[in-house]
Amino acid sequence: MTDTNHNGNPAANLAEMYAEAEKLWTGPIQDFMGSEFFVKWMEVGRDVYLAQTEISRDSLEKYWEAVRLPHKGDIASLAGQVVSIESKVEALEDALEHVADRLALLVGMVENLAPAKPAGKAAKE
Repeated sequence: MTDTNHNGNPAANLAEMYAEAEKLWTGPIQDFMGSEFFVKWMEVGRDVYLAQTEISRDSLEKYWEAVRLPHKGDIASLAGQVVSIESKVEALEDALEHVADRLALLVGMVENLAPAKPAGKAAKE
């Protein structure tokens, strides 16, 4: 520490201590972070993290399969099936409307071909 007197000011003393510690540690930390050992150490850490992430992902996938709750893929598949069914229902509705129109046309033609019964004969039957 320098010989500067801050007259008992704790904040100024703390700031000075911090500055001195920073000067002391900056060089060795930068040397360590620039070393080949640090690079290899970080590579190992990254590889371990990625391996743990993959294991966790696989474990969760197996868990969700075992639990039999729907997941995003199941819901997407179901949504596709619903869309397919909706289009088939619409096509069926259109076909039924066409059949109903044709049937009404045929009934109208049959009614026009059949001779009209006299009102008196219809009452006797």
